[in-house]
Amino acid sequence: MTSISGARSWLFAPGDSERKMEKAAAGPADVVLLDLEDAVAEDVKPRARAMISAFLAIHPAQVDVINAAFTPTGEELAEAQEIVDLFAAHPGAGTIGHKGAMLDRPHLARAQALLASRGRA
Repeated sequence: MTSISGARSWLFAPGDSERKMEKAAAGPADVVLLDLEDAVAEDVKPRARAMISAFLAIHPAQVDVINAAFTPTGEELAEAQEIVDLFAAHPGAGTIGHKGAMLDRPHLARAQALLASRGRA
């Protein structure tokens, strides 16, 4: 197995197609990166994330571990709701200070997406 630092070839494969991921994994590239950003349309990113998680799980015993790792905690959901509520209270704000940090619209979008993924939007 080649280390990442010694990799001679890298292949970026779209993460929205099981066929493309299987082809990339079977190919000669030293490193395969399953792309969720540039190669995947915005409206299919949630499905692509689920596909990649399933693709990377090589044994049924891994499913619970993967779900535990990627399921947001109650604390993370509460924090996301705080961010959404904070921006809702200040609809014209581009940035808001919160708990010693500066939050901007990308933080809001991520919080909204997290809540939507759990049916809490």
